[in-house]
Amino acid sequence: MAMMPAFSRPGSDAPDATDTIAVDELQRAVRQIIDDGVDLIGACGSFGEGWALLDDEYRTLVAATVEAVDGRVPLFVGCIGLSGREIIRKIGWARDAGARGVLVGLPFYYPLDVATAVRFYRDVAEMFADLQIVIYHNPLHFRTRIPVEAFADICTSKNIVGLKDSHRETRAFLELIRVSSPGFSVFVSTRQYYPYVELGAAGFWSYECWMGPEPVLRLRDLISLGDIAGAVEVQCELMGAHETPTPPVWRETAAKLAVGMAGYCKPGSLRHPYREIPAAVKEQAAARAGYWSALVAKYRKNRAHWPVGK
Repeated sequence: MAMMPAFSRPGSDAPDATDTIAVDELQRAVRQIIDDGVDLIGACGSFGEGWALLDDEYRTLVAATVEAVDGRVPLFVGCIGLSGREIIRKIGWARDAGARGVLVGLPFYYPLDVATAVRFYRDVAEMFADLQIVIYHNPLHFRTRIPVEAFADICTSKNIVGLKDSHRETRAFLELIRVSSPGFSVFVSTRQYYPYVELGAAGFWSYECWMGPEPVLRLRDLISLGDIAGAVEVQCELMGAHETPTPPVWRETAAKLAVGMAGYCKPGSLRHPYREIPAAVKEQAAARAGYWSALVAKYRKNRAHWPVGK
């Protein structure tokens, strides 16, 4: 699942900026990364600045992404916001633009209790029965942790088809797979894909792939072929991109800087209020981009000779 940036035009970091979506580059990059082999696109998440877009910008980005994807791979549009009604409005906009899948976070102005969180997802599933819904679980940003046992209730809504997560230890993950419904797809972070794929993970999400997707595609293909030793080697290399943790305040925003430095695509500037970027953050982003670009070059060189996975 390639979690895409919200491509921005020059000047998008200004406090009064409007109409900031760089549509041409967005569509070029989306088509390119699909051509290069990713399986699924995710838009308007945390890295995708779904929280930072004006309403018109959100609608522009969604429409442009739907057009660029053109049904070639599944697309899940992020719908996040401070209130339930704001999120529901975004889901309606995504459906009207032609999206058939949405990535739905919890309202995050106040934390929710578990019963309210479950009810929110069941209400959304009932209102949008014609959409496929993936739960976007991010306790850091949405301020609510959904316990494993709640998924037995959530999964009674048949159009809730999956979960984007990275917050379960092994025991909790096994219990999650046990209580969720058959066919419910759990996507974990790249760093967890092995061994969690052996435990039931359907796939993994990445925003580093916008620096060049070859490293994550190599991981995917080796797993598919059953080459576990090779997959572990690649995954250890991918984990090296995170050896110096980024402070949460800069985690997703600094990742956009790194994507721009790597050169695979041009995601544009950060949006307001992220204008004065500490030198240490820039240096870390540059190191991350350099590290990833070396992996891209390594795997791109030999990609024509990769065995084909199932």
